[in-house]
Amino acid sequence: MSRWTRWFTGFLRKLVREADVRVIVETVTDLIREHPQMIPTIIRELDTELTAHSVNDALRANPEFVPALIAGLDPVQIAEAANRSVSRHPDFVADLVAALDVNAIAQAVNEAAGRKPEFTVELLTGLDAAQIAGIVNEVIDRDREWLIELLRGINQPAIEAIARSAGWKQARPD
Repeated sequence: MSRWTRWFTGFLRKLVREADVRVIVETVTDLIREHPQMIPTIIRELDTELTAHSVNDALRANPEFVPALIAGLDPVQIAEAANRSVSRHPDFVADLVAALDVNAIAQAVNEAAGRKPEFTVELLTGLDAAQIAGIVNEVIDRDREWLIELLRGINQPAIEAIARSAGWKQARPD
C-alpha cells in the first residue's frame, strides 16, 4: 500500500470515527446544492481501488456512520448527484460497487432501512433506472456472487421496512 493510500485511508477512517455527522450532512448538502458538478469532477480524480479500500475501512470502523449520514441527507438531492456522476463515470461506479465489502454494504443497508426506510424508497425513485440497470448488469458480469451475497445480507426487517415505506402490501400469505 502506498504512502498516499495509507494517508487517505487513515484520514477517512478518522473522519468517519470522529466527525460530527451533522456537519458532514450540512457540508455535503451545501456542496451538492451550490456546486452540482463538483461530485462528478471529484469522481473523475478518484482511484477506484483506493476509494473502495477507504470506504470499506470506514464502514468497518464505524458501522453507525452511514445510517446517521442517511438520516440527515435529502434522498432526492443525492439521487440527482448520483445520476450526474453515473452518467459521466459509469465505469468508476461499477468498479467501485464491485470492490466494496458486500457484508459492510448489507449491514449499512440494514441499519439505514431500520432507521429511515423512506430514504431508500425516495432514493430509488429518483435514480435513473437505465443507469442503475447498467451498473447492476456490469456487477453481475464481473462477479455474480457479489450481488447474490448482497441480497442474502439484506435482512427481512430491512426489506419489510422499505416495502412498508413504499406503501406495498404484505405479499406473503399469512
